[in-house]
Amino acid sequence: MITAVIDAGQHYCQAVSDLWQWDYGQTLRIQGVKLPAAVEVQFSTTERIGETVTRIGVTQEGVTEVPIPDTLLEGGETTQDYTIYAFVYIENGDSGKTEYRVSMKVRARPKPEAHATPEEGELFRQAIVAVAESADRAESARKSAETSADEAKTSKENAETAAKVAEAFKTEAETARSEAVRAATGSTDAKDSAEKSRAAAEKAKQDAEAAKAAADADKEAAEAAQAKAEAAQKAAENAETEAKKAQTATETAKTAVETARSEAETAKNDAVQAKEAAEKAKSGTAADREVAEAASKAAQVSAISAEKSAERAETAKEEIQESADQIQKNTEDIAGLEETVSTAGISVTEAGTGIVVPECTGGKLQGLKMYGKSEQVQYSGKNLFNVSDTTNNILTKNGIKINEVDQQNGIIKAEFSQPYQQLGVMINSSANTTYTLSFKQKNSKNDEIEVRSYYVKNDVMGDSIKQVVISSEEASFTFTVLNDSYIVVFFRPKGNYSSSDTNVCEFTNIQLERNASSTDFEPYVGGKPSPSPDYPQEIKYVENPNLMIHTKNIVKDVYVIETTTQYSSALLIDADIQGDTEYMLSFIAPEGLRVYVNENLCSYKLIKGTGKIQSVPIKTIKTISKDNVNQFNTNRQKWMLLKIDKDNTVKSKFDKIQLEKGNVATTYESYGCKILTLPYQLNAIPVSSDGNYTDEEGQQWVCDEIDFERGMYIQRVGTKVGIDGFQKTNSANSDMSLRIVCNTNDIEKVKFTPIICNKLRWEKKSSYTEEGTYISTSEADIGRVCVRVEGIKTMEEYQEILADMQYFYILATPIETPLTAEEINDYKSLYTYDGTTIIDNDAGCYMEATVPQDTKYYIDSKIAGLSAAIVASASEAE
Repeated sequence: MITAVIDAGQHYCQAVSDLWQWDYGQTLRIQGVKLPAAVEVQFSTTERIGETVTRIGVTQEGVTEVPIPDTLLEGGETTQDYTIYAFVYIENGDSGKTEYRVSMKVRARPKPEAHATPEEGELFRQAIVAVAESADRAESARKSAETSADEAKTSKENAETAAKVAEAFKTEAETARSEAVRAATGSTDAKDSAEKSRAAAEKAKQDAEAAKAAADADKEAAEAAQAKAEAAQKAAENAETEAKKAQTATETAKTAVETARSEAETAKNDAVQAKEAAEKAKSGTAADREVAEAASKAAQVSAISAEKSAERAETAKEEIQESADQIQKNTEDIAGLEETVSTAGISVTEAGTGIVVPECTGGKLQGLKMYGKSEQVQYSGKNLFNVSDTTNNILTKNGIKINEVDQQNGIIKAEFSQPYQQLGVMINSSANTTYTLSFKQKNSKNDEIEVRSYYVKNDVMGDSIKQVVISSEEASFTFTVLNDSYIVVFFRPKGNYSSSDTNVCEFTNIQLERNASSTDFEPYVGGKPSPSPDYPQEIKYVENPNLMIHTKNIVKDVYVIETTTQYSSALLIDADIQGDTEYMLSFIAPEGLRVYVNENLCSYKLIKGTGKIQSVPIKTIKTISKDNVNQFNTNRQKWMLLKIDKDNTVKSKFDKIQLEKGNVATTYESYGCKILTLPYQLNAIPVSSDGNYTDEEGQQWVCDEIDFERGMYIQRVGTKVGIDGFQKTNSANSDMSLRIVCNTNDIEKVKFTPIICNKLRWEKKSSYTEEGTYISTSEADIGRVCVRVEGIKTMEEYQEILADMQYFYILATPIETPLTAEEINDYKSLYTYDGTTIIDNDAGCYMEATVPQDTKYYIDSKIAGLSAAIVASASEAE
């Protein structure tokens, strides 16, 4: 028996355990989805190519069981591990549809001597008989239900007012009984689970003992694994005991319910008899006094009987509640024991923005933390060339058509249609200062580019400073200014143009700086450091991140186009891919097929099919987008990955398609993914020390955090908007701008505690008289935030320019907020996959995760690491 659990809303799943080659008589059990009483299941060893073998599955009580064809378990006598796919095919008479796919891994082994299996036809006939029996049982259940409904209706009509209280209790008792029966069912399931867990624990124990004997280099880890396995086995035995207790409690509850029902019926009958007698007495004459007295006595007896019945019913109710409480406690205890079984064995802790753990065992996560992240670009203000201001100066620009200006990338696209047109800027320069103008260029005429600089006097171009002619695509022009003066710096293509003979030019990364050589480009931000009130910089933080646990194969779905048409798409994939990233693509394609990697999405590469599994390293280009029609097919909602080569003659087909991060090919696994959306904001501030995590570049951060194991959202970073609470601290005069401060109670009381602000740069300012534009914190540990903007002298001006100022700061005391019960349950439902498991998130957050790993793999890895260290040490000694 092999089990597959299909999660709600999913259509693909991996069986929870493996099969062995040459097994026979194996059954696939499908849980988690509602299937017909008889359902067609089609089996194959290939995912997309070839034919399937059909078997009929039988569904009882929400669980579908179907025999696995023995021929597929023989695997064509292959010597390699392979996969059996089960396609659940549902027909309604008018149409048929594949609803689900289950993958089952088959491990290869030697062929047994004199191997024989039951006849396939016999298995099919057995399935038909089982379906018929199931249908008969369903019909019997339907008739029984109808009979029960009629009886219930009759009882309701005959009920009298005197029996309402007893009837109400009867309903309550029935409900309790149903709950008890359901609890018994749950207990039985728990017992089954415990049996399976005990078997798994026994295997884990054997693995641990073997590892202990073989791994002297990691003896401690092996002993720990064995101890955990033994504890798990004991836990499984305890779970079985608790299940039996729960079943006993359920039987007790059932007996109490039956007793209560009997007493209630007696009370009701007595009350009816009393009522009839009373009616007779009421309508009689004096001669009927004896009858009246008899009725009175009967009524008294009935009342006493009803009172005793009520007392017994109340006692039964209490006993039922005690049984229900015991059932609940046993259920919780069993759940705890199952948790112990699930986490038994070796666990490893890994960290990073994307965590890859090989050889996982399919167990629960045993710890997970996600840390906040904040990003903000800051600029020095070195670039003096404002590409948006090239037409507001004394240069000759008539006839220049500006097609595009991009401030962020220093781009001007212009069309020149007259001779001697000039494109440049005018700045106020300093004496004895060297400047460098740099840019990249290309033009439709491939003409040389002339670059010049001049002094400016009385808004007229004066003496020349320097001029050069450049023919290369990258230009660098350095000159020195001797006097304090306005200067102009410009460039132009060297040619005579007209309206009918224009030169279309593109200049990028244009930068003018005070330096003797060109440096890396940064955008123009007013010639002053940014962020600033005039050039704010957004603070990017994490909000509502998605946590993802998935297999190494990130291909969710594919669309294969069987074609030989040159340059047309052949393979489209649905996958979460990023730009400028290395991947390993693996697949099976027909021998002789010639395709190439879409050059609009990845680096070009020609691929020739081999008819066998093959792997090709690919790398996406820097910028990819679903809005790019050359990269993404919006109709299919998939990336266009492979195209048909011009020399191809073979129709395209693909199977076992796998895309994984990195440049190492591994064995094929089908796609699987679990996603958890977290409704939190996670901020971070860089610090020089005492951070709660350190990134790959060695930078420490104080950041918000979600600790799933503790069930806590920990906020370490506070945020504020505007200048509410700020007060002025000095009277502005003609020489000084106004300085304003805010005493913040919840800010970290540390000297110069760091801040991130969207409109001001954080600087360490220890003097009240230091001029500049900045946000700072007090040089004393008093929790004060200070702001100064050069040239601003009133609070009204500050209110105007800093109304939308946003700043992040470190909290004096972290704020802990418990996760919701739903969020904790969602976390506890997360499991690793058998084999490689990847833990990732869509915000690039740093994470730490503790997950169960195969004991043998763990020990072997430790031994291999120790051996490598010994070899390296010996080499160094030589």
